[in-house]
Amino acid sequence: MIRTFAVATALAAAIMTAAPATAQTSASPAESQKSPGLLGDQQLVEGTIKSVDRRGTNILLEDGTSLTVPVSLEFDRRELRPGATVKAQYEEREGKKFTTTLILEPAARRR
Repeated sequence: MIRTFAVATALAAAIMTAAPATAQTSASPAESQKSPGLLGDQQLVEGTIKSVDRRGTNILLEDGTSLTVPVSLEFDRRELRPGATVKAQYEEREGKKFTTTLILEPAARRR
């Protein structure tokens, strides 16, 4: 988990460093947005997980965004729980949003 998070953070930092400085319009963090630093037709979304399927391959965010997480994307899928916050890069194919990068902030654990 820590290794995946470190790699994802390094990748995000590299992408953000390479992106030209531009003014951004104010948009809610849960909205999808194009970013000049993303490759190809990738988009960025951030939100809170509403539900996850058993295998951890389909995530539904509270704003209604549905993400497909390929099994090739390696991370601890047990951390995918309702209430967790995700930042994901994705590309749309066949009408689905396929996640290419996922940064996960686990939900607070209940005591």
